[in-house]
Amino acid sequence: MAAERLSASARRFLVEEIRSVMQLELVLLLHRERDRCWSAAAAARELRAPEQWLEDQLQALLARGVAATSSQEEGCYRLDVAGPMAPTIDEIALRYPQWRTSMVALIHRARPADLHG
Repeated sequence: MAAERLSASARRFLVEEIRSVMQLELVLLLHRERDRCWSAAAAARELRAPEQWLEDQLQALLARGVAATSSQEEGCYRLDVAGPMAPTIDEIALRYPQWRTSMVALIHRARPADLHG
């Protein structure tokens, strides 16, 4: 399986931190548009998801060191490119186009055995 070729940290992130494909899509949106600051409302329009759900997800990503907030604009989030999760997110974003199905299966399967290797 292609996801087995991901680093242990990438597999761990997908298994432990990501609960849905929409959550992963939010992380990938922040990665793809790393120079843009996203409000929950803007992310909701882009991803066609409920604004309150996205606000909760953005807050969770902030708490886990995936996202950062803007000092100039309240309620504005972007990828924390200098954060501890940045290399892991870079790897996932790089591999996602080719290994989407495997990553989605990993998210849904999410067994502790998937973390070894």
